[in-house]
Amino acid sequence: MEFWQLELLNATSAPAPEKQLASALGSAQDGRMAKPKSLPPLTPQAREIVNLVVNAVALRTHDNDAEVGAMAKQLSMSPKRLQTMLHKLEEQGWLTLRKEFVYPTVAALKWQNPQLSDREAAKIIRSLK
Repeated sequence: MEFWQLELLNATSAPAPEKQLASALGSAQDGRMAKPKSLPPLTPQAREIVNLVVNAVALRTHDNDAEVGAMAKQLSMSPKRLQTMLHKLEEQGWLTLRKEFVYPTVAALKWQNPQLSDREAAKIIRSLK
């Protein structure tokens, strides 16, 4: 398992996004770091969905675990209800839906692991497709 995968798994109980952003920004006021895209706060159920997708990436089980039907079964939720929540999370910038699969966004990966650069997060996502 690579370092970024462990970091994603360890961040399953990550603090609220606003606290993550504050620590990730560090000294953003001095202009050395660009401010990352701000994501809205997650409800407990939405956090469970995002964590499921991000952990599937970290564990390299994305092809099985990030399929909408498999996620609905794992979350004990109807596929229609899950689709509704996934569309909301996609509008908010947390996830991307492609056919029947769910992918994290660069911002979601960086929320789970602030040490990832945009380039690293994008490379991880590209490797899934």
